[in-house]
Amino acid sequence: MCDIVLLVYDQLAYTKGCVESILKNTDCPYRLLIIDNGSVKEETLQYLDTLARTRPDRISVLRNERNIGYVRAVNYGLSQTTGQYVCVISNDTLVYPGWLSELVATAEKDSSIGLVNPQWMIPKRFYGSKDTYFKKVVHRQQGASIETDWARGFCFLVTRRVLDKIGGLDEAFAPAYFDDWDYSIRAIKAGFRCACALGAFVWHYKNVTYGLEFSNDSLRWKGKIFYRRWGAPIKILLLDDQNGRMPVSDFACFIRELLNGQDRVTFVSARADHVFSEHTNMRYCRVPQFWFRPYIILRLLDNLRYHKLKRYDMIITSKKMLDSLRSISIIWNSFPQRFYTYDGKFGNLLAEVAKLKQKKAQSFL
Repeated sequence: MCDIVLLVYDQLAYTKGCVESILKNTDCPYRLLIIDNGSVKEETLQYLDTLARTRPDRISVLRNERNIGYVRAVNYGLSQTTGQYVCVISNDTLVYPGWLSELVATAEKDSSIGLVNPQWMIPKRFYGSKDTYFKKVVHRQQGASIETDWARGFCFLVTRRVLDKIGGLDEAFAPAYFDDWDYSIRAIKAGFRCACALGAFVWHYKNVTYGLEFSNDSLRWKGKIFYRRWGAPIKILLLDDQNGRMPVSDFACFIRELLNGQDRVTFVSARADHVFSEHTNMRYCRVPQFWFRPYIILRLLDNLRYHKLKRYDMIITSKKMLDSLRSISIIWNSFPQRFYTYDGKFGNLLAEVAKLKQKKAQSFL
C-alpha cells in the first residue's frame, strides 16, 4: 500500500487533470490523501467535496483553512499516512501509466534506497511531445533506475524507514524552497540513497501548487540557511593515470563521499576495471594510457570556455601528472590553486573539499 499525498491550492484545471491521471494510470494499491491547502475558490471546494463523497474508499480530503505553505502542508500530510510507502505530489503534474508501481519497484530493489523521483523532463535533444517521449523512451526503461543526488519535491516517493528515522521536512525552510534538497541530504546522511525510476514519468508544469507570494529576498534567505548548513556543491575532475598506484577501491570510496556531498565528479581513468555504480552526478571516462595526457590537456582547455565560477573547482591527480601539467602555462595559470594530488591518502582531500564547499557557499550568502 502506498499513500499518495496530493497538495492542492485552487488551480482547478490542474487539480482535475492530476487527479484524473492518478485514478486512470495508477496500477498498484494506493490511497489518495488530498491536502487542500487553503483553497478559496468555490469551484475547487465543490470539486474536492464531490471526490470525497463519491470515492470514500479511495480518496480522503483534509482541509487547511489557510494556506500554510508547501513545507508545513507536506508535513501535515505525512503525519496522516500509514503506508509502507508515501508519495508526495503537487497538483501541477500529470502522471503516466505505471508511474507509481515503477517508483515502488525502485525502492524495493535495495533497502538503502529511501527517496525516489520519476522522470519529469524532456531532454533538449529529443524532438517530440511528452506523450511521445513517454512511449519511445520512458516506457522502454521499465524496471531501470539510476542513483541521483537529491529528490525533487514536485513528486517523490519516501519509504517508511526514512520517515521513521528522520521525520518530515525541516520547517526552517517554510513556507517553501530548498526543503526537498535539504531533506534528501538528511536522508543520505542517515544512510539512505536517492534514486530516479527511469520507467516512471510524471509531467511537471512547475510553480502552480504553491499559491503564496514568495519574494527574491525570501528565496535568498532560504538559500542562506541551506548553504550555511551544507556548503555549495563543487565540480571535481579526478584523474587516475595509474601513476599514483592507488587501488581502484580507494577511488570508489572517495567518490562515494563526494557524491553523498552533492558534488559533481568526472572520473577519468586509464584502467579497464572499475567498481562504480551509475549516478547522475558522476561521469566515468576510460582513456588509454598512451592518450591520457593529451586527453586531459584537451579537456582542461575545453573547460576554459566556461566562466570561472563554472570551471572545475578541484583537479585531483597523481604527483607525476601534476608535474606534467605544471609545464603548460595556460592550464596552470587558468586554474589557480585548484590542483591537488592524491599520493598517499584521500582523507586529507576530503577536508580540502569541505573547505572549498564552504568557500563557494559564500558567493550565495
